[in-house]
Amino acid sequence: MAIRRILVPFAATEPAGKALDAAFALARALDAHVAVLHVRPDPQATVPLLGEGVSGAMVEELITLTEREAASHARQARSRFDARRAEAGLDIVESPTAHGPSVRWLEVTGREDDATVREGRLADLIVIGHAEGDGDPFTRATLDAALFESGRPVLIAAGRPAAAAGDRVAIAWNGSAEAARAVTAALPLLHRAADVRIYVVDAEVTRSDAGSGLVDFLAWHGITAEAGGLPSGQGAVGETLLAAAAADRIDLLVLGAYTHSRLRQLILGGVTRHLIEHARLPLLMAH
Repeated sequence: MAIRRILVPFAATEPAGKALDAAFALARALDAHVAVLHVRPDPQATVPLLGEGVSGAMVEELITLTEREAASHARQARSRFDARRAEAGLDIVESPTAHGPSVRWLEVTGREDDATVREGRLADLIVIGHAEGDGDPFTRATLDAALFESGRPVLIAAGRPAAAAGDRVAIAWNGSAEAARAVTAALPLLHRAADVRIYVVDAEVTRSDAGSGLVDFLAWHGITAEAGGLPSGQGAVGETLLAAAAADRIDLLVLGAYTHSRLRQLILGGVTRHLIEHARLPLLMAH
């Protein structure tokens, strides 16, 4: 499956800027279209949060202030978008076209997570900025919605934007349905990669030789890959994957997201959560 339409939820923030740069790099590499989505918060949505006993005049004033703030943020976001688009040399295209990279600005009112899911279902890939640690709760809400509700793969843009295209790509393979979806989503990028590696952590549920089947699968798609087991006794799986990626100078890591219960990972921690919080390279995930 080709990657033809890429969605980027965008605001005037540093993580969103990294996501936009990564999406533009992918668009140039794949002749894809980037839909840049800015979501203004709905001022009316703040009214139920005020509680009883608040005067109508105060409600109107709050709505007016919210509208002004949203308009200011939208102007800042559009200004940054215009500057980055001009630097990338991409044309604005409103209707589908068969050739060449392009971009479009979309602006709607509502909740960013809801709008991302709605627009994301009509995209081949969603690109979201990387917020370090716990990060911005709104960014995390958008990321979770994209992963769990859009039905589309998600690229978390960390590290160098150009690395999103993936010259050296690694796949974290555990044989799960989520990992299989991630591999399928990554096929257009794996075809372009000069070096593809398969990481299998030798753990209780995954044998270190489990990657041989994936090597054969990729070979049927004309992709040469090298599989190898990683020792699990040197730390958590997430730490082991990041250490291997750093040692191999990997610039894109492909993996299934939340292959265990999301609640379990939120309480006890897990590979997906660790990678989202600590990765310094782009992550292509699917759930």
